[in-house]
Amino acid sequence: MNKENDSIEEYEEEIEEIIEDDSAIGQIKKYGTIVVIVLVVLVIGIFSYNYMNEQSEIKNAEATKHLARVIPLMAQGDYSKALNGDVNIVIEDKTLMGFKEISSVYSGTDAGRMASFYAGKALIMENNFSEAKTHFENALKVDAEEIKVGAHNGLAACLEEQGDFAGASKNYESAANLVNQTEMKSRYLYFAGLTAEKAGNSDKAKSLYEKVVNLNLENAYSEFGGLSSAGLNRLGTKID
Repeated sequence: MNKENDSIEEYEEEIEEIIEDDSAIGQIKKYGTIVVIVLVVLVIGIFSYNYMNEQSEIKNAEATKHLARVIPLMAQGDYSKALNGDVNIVIEDKTLMGFKEISSVYSGTDAGRMASFYAGKALIMENNFSEAKTHFENALKVDAEEIKVGAHNGLAACLEEQGDFAGASKNYESAANLVNQTEMKSRYLYFAGLTAEKAGNSDKAKSLYEKVVNLNLENAYSEFGGLSSAGLNRLGTKID
C-alpha cells in the first residue's frame, strides 16, 4: 500500500503546484479533469485489488474446507464419490462436494487447483486418462511445488498412456527438476529417459540415463541407477 499512497501524494502535489501558479489557470482548465480522472481510477484500482485479494482468500478457505471433507473418500478408494461428491452426505447444510465440483467452483484458488490434482489422481485410478490430463494441466498452476511435482508426474503418465512419449518425457523431467531427493529425482529422470527412448530420441534418452547413473555413483544398489545403466547399454553406450 505504501507505493499506492506515494503515487496519490505525488498527484496531489502536482495539483497544488498548478493551483499556486497564477499563470497556470489555463493548465488547470486543460488538465484538471484528466488529473482528477487519473486519481479516481487509481483509488478504484487500489480498492479493487484489496477487495479481490480478500475475496480470493475467503474462497480459498472455503475450497480448503470442502477439500478436507472429501479427501478421506479418496484414501478409502471410493473414487466415484471422491470425484462427484455425495448428495446424501450433508455437512453444514451443504451436500458433499467432489473434486470435480470443487475444482470448477473454486478454479481461481490454490485449493481449487489442488482439487484438480486429486481429481486427476482419482480419474487415473478409473483409467480415464483423457479427463485426468485436463485436471493435471490445471493443477500445474498451483503455487505448492509438491503438488506441481505430482501434477507433472500425473500428466506424464496420461501422455504416456496416450502414446505421446515426447510429452511424457518432458513432464517427467520437469518433475525431476522440482525435487532434490536423490531417489525421487532418479525415478523421474529414468522415466524421462525411458519415454524419450520410446519417442525415438536416443540422444535425449542417453543424456537422461547418464544423469541418473551419475547421481548414484556411490550407491551400487540404486534401482534406477541400474535401470539407467541397462538403458545406456541398450542404446550402445558402454558404462565404465
